[in-house]
Amino acid sequence: MVRKWFGSLVNRAVALVVVFVATSAVVIAAFGWLLSRAELEDMAYGQVETIAGMVARELDLKLSERLDVLTLVAEGFPSTEIVLENRARVLLRNQDALLQLFDATFILDADGRLLAASPASYYVPGFNASQRPYFTDLVSRMSPIISAPYITVIDEQPGVMVAAPLFDAKQRFIGMIGGLILLQGDNFMSEFADLRVGQTGYLRLITHNGIVLADGQSEEVMVPVSTSSKSLLQAMSGFEGTSHDNPGGKTGTITGYAQMALVPWFVAAVWPEREAFAPALRMTGGFSWALLAVVVVLAPLAFWIFYRLLAPLRNLGVQIYQRHTGEREEPVSEVGGSEIRNVAKAFNQVREERDEIFRSLAE
Repeated sequence: MVRKWFGSLVNRAVALVVVFVATSAVVIAAFGWLLSRAELEDMAYGQVETIAGMVARELDLKLSERLDVLTLVAEGFPSTEIVLENRARVLLRNQDALLQLFDATFILDADGRLLAASPASYYVPGFNASQRPYFTDLVSRMSPIISAPYITVIDEQPGVMVAAPLFDAKQRFIGMIGGLILLQGDNFMSEFADLRVGQTGYLRLITHNGIVLADGQSEEVMVPVSTSSKSLLQAMSGFEGTSHDNPGGKTGTITGYAQMALVPWFVAAVWPEREAFAPALRMTGGFSWALLAVVVVLAPLAFWIFYRLLAPLRNLGVQIYQRHTGEREEPVSEVGGSEIRNVAKAFNQVREERDEIFRSLAE
């Protein structure tokens, strides 16, 4: 059936035109898609790197602001250990404005005993922080600190302590004032997790030792980060920039990394590859439909054109057959393209010479 169909010159010509147009269009589309993808990849690289950098600077600014405010408050506290111990609750109550920046605030004495907490519901009788990393770090440095993330005694919620030392008039350490930022609290950390890169992209906040502080996709906190990504391991060592992870796969992403200046954390802005390259895919889909429309219109048009162009050849075939059977006495028509006219002219000459020979033989 197929061989019979291709036996026609018209069908062959139509097929050749359709294949040529389709092949040319596919090649052009492939080059266009590759160029578009490369351009989109460059744009995506710049976008995620910019977002990661902006968010890292914003987080640094928020933490720095809280650290500076707490340091300023600490400088205005009483200069004796006895006054601090006796008036801790009143002093902290007078600093309720700090709750605009922290989820809770605390005053501890030089031995790590909890003297006061605000809100009052956060007060844990008999609590001693002398073995807590944030307290030992503060005592060793004797300067304001932002702690590493830890599990608090408040319903075991993960948090970060911002703390400043308290000194007496002789610059002896008498305690600390601390502001707690809950990683899952109603604060700027939750705002961070809600930020989006495009429609499906998200942000992650991770420490250099591989602990997730915020994840806009899984919403997991205080869990070890997966080390399957090479770029993530590099970021844990201080890498800044952009990486294309698992390109072409279902989980392919373009990720921008930015290190924070105030704490050993970094921000990762993750943008799924399928969304980043969506415009190129939509262009390819639109082009495919356009190509199909062109083929649907071109195929019958080409068939009609070639059918008309080869009509003189078909007529020539009929006239030659009629001449052979004697149904036609006059020479065949010399019409159509030059090739067809040459064939017709040659046939007429051969026929004329043949008739001339027959007449000579008859005489």
